[in-house]
Amino acid sequence: MSLNFISKAILFATDAHKDQTRKHSGKPYIIHPVTVANDVIRFTDNVDIYIAALLHDTVEDVEHVTNEIIVEEFGTTIGHYVECLTDEYTKEKYPHLIRRQRTKLETERAILSPEEVKLIKYCDIKNNVPTIVEHDKDFAKVYLIEKRNYLSKVRTQIYHQAYDEVSLIVKNGIEQLENEGFYRN
Repeated sequence: MSLNFISKAILFATDAHKDQTRKHSGKPYIIHPVTVANDVIRFTDNVDIYIAALLHDTVEDVEHVTNEIIVEEFGTTIGHYVECLTDEYTKEKYPHLIRRQRTKLETERAILSPEEVKLIKYCDIKNNVPTIVEHDKDFAKVYLIEKRNYLSKVRTQIYHQAYDEVSLIVKNGIEQLENEGFYRN
């Protein structure tokens, strides 16, 4: 894979997210997938994983991007990783399920996902936690417990350092909210 393929992915993700901002911080959305991808390369030099990290939210968050387009543009391996990272059990598709049920089903999907996908998801969570804790403490209460439960079930056989880092970030986020009184009844 060449630098041109990486550049193509950066341009694709930048264009796909061009009109989006992060829900909790208001910053340009593209900062998030680039940060996730740059974290991924700390653990692997696999270009497919890096590109999938850049594209990980395109199908889920951009109406005109489909997994078929990802496969056509970037190949079946990257398409598979992005598909695994795209929520299947959304509120729109499954309005009869409550959040806890949808989260459980997504966790069950993640358990079966390839190690490469788990690495990207760990880096995704690592990037999300500080922003959510800083900007939306009420949602952070729910999100952090969901991610602690997710991490207790979605374990890696390869990327132990990434797992340890994300687990610590989630633990520290929960402790911060506990210290600020957000988990009191």
